[in-house]
Amino acid sequence: MSLTPQFYLQRALKEGKFNDLSIYGLKADLNMRLTSTTLLRSKAAFVGFDDVGDTARASLRVSQSIKDYTLTGEYSYRDRLFNGSLGYQTVQRSIGAVLTSPAIQLGDTGINFNYQIGYQEVKAKTDRRSSISDPFDPEENITLNRFQTSATLNRDFILWQGEALPATAEAGLRYTPTPVVPYIQLISRIVGTTSTYSNGENQSSLKGSIGLQGQLGHFSRPWFDYTGFSLVYSQFIRNGESPFKFDRIADVRVLTAQLTQQIYGPFRLGCERRSIWIIVKV
Repeated sequence: MSLTPQFYLQRALKEGKFNDLSIYGLKADLNMRLTSTTLLRSKAAFVGFDDVGDTARASLRVSQSIKDYTLTGEYSYRDRLFNGSLGYQTVQRSIGAVLTSPAIQLGDTGINFNYQIGYQEVKAKTDRRSSISDPFDPEENITLNRFQTSATLNRDFILWQGEALPATAEAGLRYTPTPVVPYIQLISRIVGTTSTYSNGENQSSLKGSIGLQGQLGHFSRPWFDYTGFSLVYSQFIRNGESPFKFDRIADVRVLTAQLTQQIYGPFRLGCERRSIWIIVKV
């Protein structure tokens, strides 16, 4: 179990308050192996302590291995997801299960195939005014069941790969629990997804992605010894439209760039640019 205090510098500077409860938060993570084949993962976050009811977020997942497959029961409360031009969306509540296949190699082609099947009851925001059970609900939430299937084909091509430093505290394990292996690779993905909702609507998509991904350096020296990056272009073909905003496909062409740079010691600064939307993470 880990507890991580949070301080929201941007919010403090914007509001000019450094003693307000809204600029302090807490993240908690709990991972437990209940049996040799059962894993429990739980997360909770309090994004400010001024109004815990509106800032708390939590999720609980229990995964059970069934031969090579994984069955996961999951519950989330106020999960926050970023959905491109639709911005951040909050899923008020979700409960369900997902069955995930192992990676299946297709002969000697180097192509991997996997799929998953899921069923959830979801309460989230919509813009379908006619579907809102309470017209005075300021959150404009609706509750629907969602049945979703997804299949992925992927193949990565290693363009260059270096060697890791020795696994010692002075070398490869100085700032990381496993030695870093530098590499650059070409990634390619095709993902097909179909979602069916209990109100009769559905959304299907085919997504193709290609890009470069890699990491340079060994994360061993005190300054600028690690750079992680990716540049990926994705194209969607969509049929139908989700009644929810959190999983609706609104952007059919997306260019995503990510960069993570060691600043000093174990501290790294990361940023992501997705079309015209920027996220900065520390």
